[in-house]
Amino acid sequence: MSALSTKNFNAILSKIIKAEPGIKKVILVDRTGLTIAHVSKFSYYPIDIDGIGAIASAVFCASEEQGRNLELGELSIVTSEFESGKIFAASTGKGVLCLISDPDVNIG
Repeated sequence: MSALSTKNFNAILSKIIKAEPGIKKVILVDRTGLTIAHVSKFSYYPIDIDGIGAIASAVFCASEEQGRNLELGELSIVTSEFESGKIFAASTGKGVLCLISDPDVNIG
């Protein structure tokens, strides 16, 4: 991936993270789980970006395959809700977009 491509992805992810105050991190991964780009609002909120991205990709792809086997159509979004936050994962075609947010965020 070239530096120009990463810069473009970071600009797009920056727009996404600014769209809602409760979004903490945005990670773009390919379908194998490799991180393409990521942005964060809070640098003191430490996480393993590569690990979280890989898990988000695996969960999304597994759910997608499950729906395919059940002939349910295309998967729109996978939402994981926890006491202290939410994780949203959605397809971007060849990748998976992962958002990590506060618990009160509603992504529409």
